[in-house]
Amino acid sequence: MNRRIVKYKLERNPFVNIPDWLRFAVALYFIIYILFGNITQLLTEPNIGFEIIMIVFFRIVIGFMVLVPILFFRQMGLIHLFAFPFFISLVKRFIQNPESFITQVVGNGVYLESTIAANLNYYELVNLNLEALIYSFITWVFIFVGFLSFGDFKYKFPIKYKIPSSRRFITFSFILISIVLIFFSIQGGITNWIVQWGEQGGRRNAMEGLGPILRLLTVSYIIPLSWYVFRGKVVFSNPYFLIFFLTTILMGFFVTGSRSSILHGSIPFILVYMIRNKNLPLGRFIGLGAVFFVLFGLLGQIRKTSTYNSGDFSWDKIDFNIEENINNAVEESDKWGSLGADIATYNYVAKGGDYLYGKSYVAFLSFWIPRAIWTTKPHGVGYYTGRDIFNSQSGVPPSSIAEAFWNFDLFGVVLIALFQGLLIRLISDVYMNNPDNMIIILLYVIILATGLQMTSLGLTRILQTLFYALLALKFLRAI
Repeated sequence: MNRRIVKYKLERNPFVNIPDWLRFAVALYFIIYILFGNITQLLTEPNIGFEIIMIVFFRIVIGFMVLVPILFFRQMGLIHLFAFPFFISLVKRFIQNPESFITQVVGNGVYLESTIAANLNYYELVNLNLEALIYSFITWVFIFVGFLSFGDFKYKFPIKYKIPSSRRFITFSFILISIVLIFFSIQGGITNWIVQWGEQGGRRNAMEGLGPILRLLTVSYIIPLSWYVFRGKVVFSNPYFLIFFLTTILMGFFVTGSRSSILHGSIPFILVYMIRNKNLPLGRFIGLGAVFFVLFGLLGQIRKTSTYNSGDFSWDKIDFNIEENINNAVEESDKWGSLGADIATYNYVAKGGDYLYGKSYVAFLSFWIPRAIWTTKPHGVGYYTGRDIFNSQSGVPPSSIAEAFWNFDLFGVVLIALFQGLLIRLISDVYMNNPDNMIIILLYVIILATGLQMTSLGLTRILQTLFYALLALKFLRAI
């Protein structure tokens, strides 16, 4: 390996040490927000009963369990699969709704999750909230069981690789850009493609049968990411890299309409920076979060203008004012938060709704089969939640816990949690024992950027992205 091309700082903790101030902030977060906040809510609750007390108890216990690995586990760091998703969710919540951190502590009775999918009375809401928390508690117990029972996986992968030339990166990038141009040309241009989202009754209908090619275009950021992993920070002085980087990051939205794809494409670059420099780029994270929040509102406008108006879309209908887009983002965040997909799912099953019996996981396992070949191929869980529970053509994905329950009841919750714990151990140990292997670094940051979400959608995204990453590495002759 040419050490002059790229050099990674190798330390005893490849997960990047958590600064003392951040550990202190995490402990303070638990004391003030989780412990004191929930107790304050209980003390101001006018209808205290056994169920309400248990809701507060489980919220405190689960809040502590989430922080146990960060505060007490050995070989823990900022980019560990236990830590990074927590910090990202915290930053995301703060950017979207900073007031929630204050209202939690002030206290105005015990907060209950609700849903717009059903008219539920107070006692039904209490029972469903308690049920959701019990399943969440069981999930964390079995995640720890899976993680701790596996033992250390100390095998070093002797993966031989070559560092591709810049010319090969540029060539492959131009090929991808050409595929993008051909795709939009076939669709009649970007504007006409966005119009189709509305004309065909939703993005899912417009994209029917195009899954493999859309996924390829969505994860095209893998090429500039690989370029950065292999070549280091010098790539940011290369104009070709900058063009491909910005193009591929934005590509996810304009191809699929998924705003989260921009975040999933951006975060791996920051993770690689952290691995290379062994520190926390707090300013970059805050900046990325702020930019994404504004984009969240802007891109939401573009999507809604087409889908809510049956394809009646034009760019002059989009308001590019930053303040207006921040307001749109806040509005939409509140709307998504009020959907209550988990509560709706538990209520649907309690009221006699059919279980999925693994249907949504079949969609994950069969992601490689085009729907054009298997026309009745099952969908991800968001599809069924939207249609069966919310009576909507849009997908409304619940959490991995609610999906596991809807498929196999309590057995599904335990099984998925156990599997998640095993995966966290395996993936973390493989990276920990191969911290200087650039292939392992690349694959690890791709997985970490997804948060290892155990939903059918999350697992499908991981497998598809890893598949295309290995394909790209093969083409680049890195492996």
